[in-house]
Amino acid sequence: MSEQETETVEIEPVEENIIDAGELSKLMAENASMKSKMDELLTEAKRAKQAKRDIEAETHAERERVAKEQGDYQQLHKSAQEKYESTLNELDSLRQGVANEKKNNTALKLAADLADGANAEILSEFIGRRLKFHDDGVKVTLWGYFAAFAAALAAFAAALFSFAAFAATFSTFSSSSSLPG
Repeated sequence: MSEQETETVEIEPVEENIIDAGELSKLMAENASMKSKMDELLTEAKRAKQAKRDIEAETHAERERVAKEQGDYQQLHKSAQEKYESTLNELDSLRQGVANEKKNNTALKLAADLADGANAEILSEFIGRRLKFHDDGVKVTLWGYFAAFAAALAAFAAALFSFAAFAATFSTFSSSSSLPG
C-alpha cells in the first residue's frame, strides 16, 4: 500500500468482553458466596486446631494426675521440665520476633528520613542488615571494612604519637648537646 492509497477498516466492538449489570451482579454474588464459604472453612480449621490443643491439654493433665496418684515423681519432673523448656522456647521466639520488629521499624524510620517511597523500602533493607537489637535498644553494627579501617587508624595514631615522642626527645637531646666543630 502506498501513502496515497488508504483503506478504511471498520472495527466492531467485541461483545465477549462487555459485561452487563446482570452478569456483574451474578459474579459479585458468586464471589460473596465463595468468600463466605472460605470464611466458614477457615473457622472450621481454627475450631479443629483449638479442639486438638484442648485434647492435648486434657491428656497432659490426665497424665499428671495419674502420676501424682501413683507417686511417680520422675514422670512429674519430666513433664514439668518439658513444659518449662517449651515455655522458654516460646519466650525466645517471641523475643526474637519483637527484636526483628523493632529492628525493621528503626531501619524503615531511618530510610524514610533519607529517601522517599519505594527507595526508602529498598534502603531500609540495607540499613536493617547493619542493625542489631540489644536489651538497651537498637544499635548499629560496625561493618567489617570499617572496623579494619578503625584498627588501622588506631595503629597509625599510636605510631604517630610514639614518633612525636621520639622527635620531642631527639630535639631536646640535640639542643642540649653541642657538637664540636
